[in-house]
Amino acid sequence: MQSNRTVRTILVVVLAVLLWGCSERAAERRYREGQKQLEAGRLDLAVEAFDEVTRRWPKTDAAILAAEDSRIYRGLQGMERQYPTRVARQTMVTVARSLDRHRSRHGRYPPTLAELKSEIAAVPPRDPWGGPLRYARKARGRGYVLVCLGADGAPGGEGFAGDILVEDGAFVSSLSGAYP
Repeated sequence: MQSNRTVRTILVVVLAVLLWGCSERAAERRYREGQKQLEAGRLDLAVEAFDEVTRRWPKTDAAILAAEDSRIYRGLQGMERQYPTRVARQTMVTVARSLDRHRSRHGRYPPTLAELKSEIAAVPPRDPWGGPLRYARKARGRGYVLVCLGADGAPGGEGFAGDILVEDGAFVSSLSGAYP
């Protein structure tokens, strides 16, 4: 009776060790697949692989590495997604400064962005999604409105499709008048 119990205990331990070894190898294999996705520039698929390792094989050495990598590359994903919006805001700051310089030199804001050629570029700047910036002088030339329509190129929207608005040199959440 005692020997049967001992044999069963030994079999359970051996089986557990074998299963743990299989889990460790499977986790390592999936982790390496995630690394290959990174090398291929597929950040989303790499993060997906790392998350799977931490979810399916949480007690493995590969899961420790995968959790750290997942955290790092999720941060990079966020930065990558926000990049166009940061570029759009910087472009608008550059244009706003040029508009103010133009007003200082000529006593008025230009009727179109094309008149800023010598101050910013040979052609009016475009947003990071390829769309034109919208610009309008206010009545009697007392201020201006500058609009970037976001990723969707249409008024309104949220997130990356949200509009970026500058009125009289300041970023605003809504315009006092209509869109240009």
